[in-house]
Amino acid sequence: MFSAHSVILVVLVYMALLFGLAVWVDRRTRHRSNSAMPAWVYAMSMAVFFTSWTFYGSVGFAVQSGLLFFAIYIGALLSVVFWPITLKRMVAAKEVFRITSIADFISTRYRRSQRIAGLVTVIVLTSISPYIALQLTAVVNSFNMITGAPANANWDMTGLTITLVMLAFTIIFGIRHLDPTERHSGMIGMLVAECVVKLISFLLVGAFILVSVFGGVSGFLETFDNQDKRLIFSFQHQDAPGLTWLTLIVLGFAAIQLLPRQFHVSVVESSHQSHVKTAMWMFPTYLILINLFVVPIALAGTVMGLPAGSADFFMILIPQFLGNDLMALVALWEASQRQPV
Repeated sequence: MFSAHSVILVVLVYMALLFGLAVWVDRRTRHRSNSAMPAWVYAMSMAVFFTSWTFYGSVGFAVQSGLLFFAIYIGALLSVVFWPITLKRMVAAKEVFRITSIADFISTRYRRSQRIAGLVTVIVLTSISPYIALQLTAVVNSFNMITGAPANANWDMTGLTITLVMLAFTIIFGIRHLDPTERHSGMIGMLVAECVVKLISFLLVGAFILVSVFGGVSGFLETFDNQDKRLIFSFQHQDAPGLTWLTLIVLGFAAIQLLPRQFHVSVVESSHQSHVKTAMWMFPTYLILINLFVVPIALAGTVMGLPAGSADFFMILIPQFLGNDLMALVALWEASQRQPV
């Protein structure tokens, strides 16, 4: 276990580095005549789709419902197939009508109706409030686990600190720039850095668990072969498997287009329609990699006898159970990522 002060120090240093990167990128591009981001930066920023609950929740979902966890990502991949039609047109509309938000985008279809824009804004704010609460809960619970504190013991302080950091970042790199033609290079740079750290953290922890618990890929396959397949293929035993899969696929398809944070990075921050081509192969590659160790981690926790109710946090619990607090801390780094909404 780490002390609360040491974990807070590590997280604050990490946040400071991200803020420093954002300031550096912002200043470097502010006075350039051509501030268009490279195609790979735009494509990587699309990985904002994957949040803390992708990192944690996919494992928990796999333990509870088997391969059903992948349904929402199937919907996302299907949406990518239509990007040459949908996303390119949305970016073109943004350039013509100087669109700055999803509320602005939808209201433009109805002659810039302020009522429609206001209604969409209210719906978005109402919808994302529970989502933000889930993100904060993930961070606070992770903090409590890695420090050995009782559940919710540090909610007030930790949750408040993270909320204040999110507000500060939004003010410094977001709403202070109100020019609809201006891109937020610092924010995108920070997002890309977070997406890279998230992926590396997941691969490191996943590889550690694969080797430590199963001895490698062959050991995992052997253990998997000896397990009851009903856990993994549980969609065959649901009351309405087709409807459940279809619902999640539709949600994934819609989310990749209409989530406020996703709309912002893919449409508002887009500097050129041609960048969509790069995103069409980079995004699916990231999706596959970020889910590469989901089933091994879920199976590892199950084999080790960890409670299924804590499956969302197997990424932290398994390294702790194996006595490797450093890997647990690496998993906590991902939880400290602040995804915009």
